[in-house]
Amino acid sequence: MTGNESRSGVVDAILQRYEDLSDAEKAVADFILTHKGTVSSLSAVEIARLSGISNTTVSRFVRSLGYASFADMRYALAREETASKERSFDDSRGIGLSDVQGSLDYVMETKIEELRSTFAALSEESVTKAVGILSSARIAMLVGVGSSLPVAQSAAIKFSQAGVNAISPSTSDGAMITASLMQSEDCLVVISNSGRSDRLRKIMNNAIDRGVSTIVITRNEESPLAERADVVLKVVSRDHLLVNDFDFSHNSINYVLESLLLLLFHSSRDANEYNLELFNRTIASEKQG
Repeated sequence: MTGNESRSGVVDAILQRYEDLSDAEKAVADFILTHKGTVSSLSAVEIARLSGISNTTVSRFVRSLGYASFADMRYALAREETASKERSFDDSRGIGLSDVQGSLDYVMETKIEELRSTFAALSEESVTKAVGILSSARIAMLVGVGSSLPVAQSAAIKFSQAGVNAISPSTSDGAMITASLMQSEDCLVVISNSGRSDRLRKIMNNAIDRGVSTIVITRNEESPLAERADVVLKVVSRDHLLVNDFDFSHNSINYVLESLLLLLFHSSRDANEYNLELFNRTIASEKQG
């Protein structure tokens, strides 16, 4: 296991790689995700039987997560189960109108766990490097597609208030053209949960061809976008635990973006002076009105 994988845990490793697993491996993954509280007490043979797959598939699944052996993975699962019990987090309740209060509690705890895991997956070196790239960029372009696009646009507005000359085109075509005109002093921030968007890959290729530094925020650090990035900021998404096959949350991505924003703001005297001036102008205009 790599350092980040061991810190993130088995569940997060499964969620990161789920889309790349075979159907048989997904059967193992689904069984583990459904029985997180007790699965560490089972043997590989028992998991294979209960999942309806072969022992060989379990071994292949374990290796695909980066563990040297089933024993290593089971030990990691046991540690996660212990930590979950210490937080009194019952992740078997599910969501339904029959128990609204319990459902709200389950969502809250899942989101808290998502943020904990994202924090554990981030490296100080990567965050420091990302802040350095953003603070020195002539122009920082933030891009996303689908539901990630408004996240990128909102972040660009916030980063501008921290002294970064940030932009976020409203369409992928606009981002494609802008990327082809960028300079080596610029940077590109790509926001993609899956890290597999073909449109974002093309935008990123245009930027790289211009010598632009690239930062990718994604849950899949082995994705095509992450593999070409200068800096990868890994996030963890637990959407699959709330509703299957539907990416809807940018909870962890916003946490990373806002952390970068605050680090930029507190490290930039110009940004603080700019925001103080902006605040004073706003108050003055309100008084005059």
